[in-house]
Amino acid sequence: MQDRIRGLAHSVGLVKRHFYDWWGLLACFTLILPAVNAVLSPLKNLDDLDESVFGFITGGVFQVLVNSTVIGLILGVWLVKRRIPRFRKRQIGVLFGPRYQDETAGEIGAIEEKLRDLTVKKDFGQNISVRRLPPNIKTGSHSENANIVARANARLLICGNFEEFTVKGKKVMGFTSLTVSGVKLPITPDRIPSLLSDALAGRQVGWDVDNTIDKNVVADNLSEVARYIAGLSMIADSRYEDAKVLFGPLFLDVKAKYRQRRLPIETKRFVATISDAYVVSLIESVRQRYLGELVKERIFQLDGETIHKWETLVREALRIKQEDSRALLLLAILRFLSNDTDGALEVVRKARMSTPPQAQAACDFSEAFLLAFKGRLREAKNLYKKTAENKYVPDFRLLSDVSGFLEQAMSAFPEKPEIQFLYGFLSDEFGDKTLAQKEFEEFVAKVTDQSDDQLKRWAREAKFRIERIIQK
Repeated sequence: MQDRIRGLAHSVGLVKRHFYDWWGLLACFTLILPAVNAVLSPLKNLDDLDESVFGFITGGVFQVLVNSTVIGLILGVWLVKRRIPRFRKRQIGVLFGPRYQDETAGEIGAIEEKLRDLTVKKDFGQNISVRRLPPNIKTGSHSENANIVARANARLLICGNFEEFTVKGKKVMGFTSLTVSGVKLPITPDRIPSLLSDALAGRQVGWDVDNTIDKNVVADNLSEVARYIAGLSMIADSRYEDAKVLFGPLFLDVKAKYRQRRLPIETKRFVATISDAYVVSLIESVRQRYLGELVKERIFQLDGETIHKWETLVREALRIKQEDSRALLLLAILRFLSNDTDGALEVVRKARMSTPPQAQAACDFSEAFLLAFKGRLREAKNLYKKTAENKYVPDFRLLSDVSGFLEQAMSAFPEKPEIQFLYGFLSDEFGDKTLAQKEFEEFVAKVTDQSDDQLKRWAREAKFRIERIIQK
């Protein structure tokens, strides 16, 4: 009896160790088919039973059918288990595919469970799924790993040998490689932030860190790396609200983890990268909602509670990164919408100080509007001229956003004809002559004998520009 139990235990162990290869399949047949036949043994005299119950099916045929069905089921399950898992379209898929020795199976299980706990069991868990890559799927070169990621519709593959090695005199357990999104982008840790700009530019985010990122960073921060890349994937998909929900807890977790520790430079860079990603998610989540209201022509109908909520998020970003020009320009808009024109002007000028000259078009447009709103049209016009004469031409999207804002501002502040002159001037300098003529003509019509001398002077310039447009 004991021999039979030992033999059964051996067979079960063989199935567990080798389920995904042919020996495992044969072991399954060896275990399950005898058990099925043992269950069927009381029915071995089926031939003697009433044919009205079994019809033409004899006992032997019935047994063959059952065994064939069981074999088919075993084979079907085995084939399905050997396939690469597939993730849903809007799911952040993390594949876990370690190669390891039996003695490290416990550590692998603990890491996988930690990965699930810290990624899936968060508030953003509905977006992330961690699945084990079947061991029969071999990982190796970048192209092979990229193909696996693409077939699984995954974002991250954690793979390679799980082993003990020494980094800077410290023994660590870890992996040799990660592959993200199937795009080869060999980098060192200081180039990780470039992933953010790639994501925001709409390019696919890719990362192959085989022997490029220090292994202690990956080994000590496996869950943080997975969560960070999942967040980048959300940014790449323009899901900034989801990214903000993910990066907020991740930022706090990393701060708490390393608060009292002296860090190697590679780990410091990784922590800084998470901070940058959180800032991006905060800014872009507000900017996305602001642009949505701009497109719907509802910017000047926003209620104070919404503006305050957005401003709180922007100030959170500035608390982490005080000189971020994107956050500062957003804050300037929100200050203006809160009727604080002087405060908005001060914030724009602060943003200019942290923006390189070739990227100051947004600062120029923002400051020009605020100056025109305050009646300082000459200074506003000079800023537009500066931008128009700059060799770094502002992109179409920025011009479109500025035009949309000016159009809504004209409707919201009919007592400010300077805004209409500014809109005509913008259209004239950047190529839409027909629109420029229309805006200048409407501006001139608003200037009467009772208008102040400054508006009359700008009306004369508007007439001059109208004539120039007609002559061309």
